[in-house]
Amino acid sequence: MFERMRLRHRSMSKSRILLLTLLNAAVVACIGAIPFAVHHVAEMRRLEEERQAVVAELRAMAAESQRLAPCREHGLDRPALRAALKIDPAKVRFAAIVAPAFEAEYAIAVDKDGPDDAIRIERFNRSHWYAVESPGLTGDPAATSEPLETTTTLRRLDRAVLDRLAQEWTASVASATAAPRLGRDGASYVFLTPAGCGSVWLPEADTRPGQLADLVESLVRGEQDDVIARKLDELTPLLPEPGQDVDPSQSGR
Repeated sequence: MFERMRLRHRSMSKSRILLLTLLNAAVVACIGAIPFAVHHVAEMRRLEEERQAVVAELRAMAAESQRLAPCREHGLDRPALRAALKIDPAKVRFAAIVAPAFEAEYAIAVDKDGPDDAIRIERFNRSHWYAVESPGLTGDPAATSEPLETTTTLRRLDRAVLDRLAQEWTASVASATAAPRLGRDGASYVFLTPAGCGSVWLPEADTRPGQLADLVESLVRGEQDDVIARKLDELTPLLPEPGQDVDPSQSGR
């Protein structure tokens, strides 16, 4: 009997030793895995930070593509051109000037002291840039002897549509923070309100600046009120800048 007890004790001791050995190996393996786990967590955190940085950059690019550039800080607000087109920002509800590279400039304006249901359209007969601002340059498509003149026309527009246009102009000019893009060809658009000035050169059609430019061209062409209203409905809302919430009063809607 004692021999059986001794053998059973020896067997139990071996089992305990084996169990302790396995436990020790597991502990050693866990301790050895800690640096790898820490490195994995740090790597995952780094990748998440990179992802968030890329998302923030894409959001910033998307927001900027929907905004005008501040024109006065970059010499795009041409006072002589504004004066010749009879546009005083302090005396208009809103206005826009279109300056094609090789053609005559033109503008639209809604005057504070004018009819509240009409837009004034001003057109030059030749390029003001070549005739007045840079007369020594070549390339003026009109004869140099032709006097510079403007033609003024009024077009009637529904007051509610005019109010919506004024709202969109105000929101767009107030948020004009995009970096300016300049070029030799194409057309530049300058949007004015009593509070400021925003501009865009050769805007892409599917952006808010491009849609604003299309609205200007539609007004100049005399498109019907319902067409202008539909284009206002389809106007891309302003996106907030990174870190900012949408301000309904400045969203253009």
